[in-house]
Amino acid sequence: MVFASFAMAAGCAVRDNAFRVRGKVETLQGTTGNCTMAVYRADSGTLVSKKNINVEFQTSVVIAPGVHDYYLTILCPGSSTVYKSPVFSFGTAGQYEHPLDLGTVSLKNAAH
Repeated sequence: MVFASFAMAAGCAVRDNAFRVRGKVETLQGTTGNCTMAVYRADSGTLVSKKNINVEFQTSVVIAPGVHDYYLTILCPGSSTVYKSPVFSFGTAGQYEHPLDLGTVSLKNAAH
């Protein structure tokens, strides 16, 4: 029985991949949190994950097995600007160990 449970847990770890991403969000309004990061498959535009993040964040995202292309969007309340990242390939073990660093993401609205 213990062996079966271990085998099932090990199987889940093999089937799922994950990556980590970190960065800082800069807004004109000085938002302190409740921003939303969404991760999409680049080939289909399918939403993979949606998370609430703070303006300084590091988070993990579970993705499908294999190497695939993804992009991220970030939006915060009070900002009409939405950040869309370049396309990244994720799915290797090293990408969890070494987080993607987005640096400072600016969501400052353009002055009109």
